[in-house]
Amino acid sequence: MLVTEAPRMFDESEHEADVICWNAIIVGCLKCGDLDSAIGLFESMPDKNSGPWNVMISGYAKTGKIEIAQDAMIDGYITGSYFKEALRSFHEMQMNGVRPRKYVLSSVLAACAGLLIKVNGFMLMLKRILRVSTRFQVHL
Repeated sequence: MLVTEAPRMFDESEHEADVICWNAIIVGCLKCGDLDSAIGLFESMPDKNSGPWNVMISGYAKTGKIEIAQDAMIDGYITGSYFKEALRSFHEMQMNGVRPRKYVLSSVLAACAGLLIKVNGFMLMLKRILRVSTRFQVHL
């Protein structure tokens, strides 16, 4: 069986393929060094929880594609609204001499915007509750 046939086999099977089945095949591809097939399967997965993301991040790292793994981590943080963690991860990349790719820079801008939206929302709430003017600084 070719790995690329997995989605078709899942569709034809009586049993519904769950995330565990998909992960097992993706892990198999990565163990065989077939990152392209793993990416294809990951992209064709109907539902992804944190498991497949972890598998792919680990796969990128193990195949020497550290920058892509770090990009995926930052993007995952942003998707989950963990903006401070995304910025900390980016800072750590910088401290370790990793040159960011264009993709990661747009993600960092999204994290900054998301963090600012959270802070502004909090300040507006405080202003409304306390009926005072608020001045603030953001420290990361």
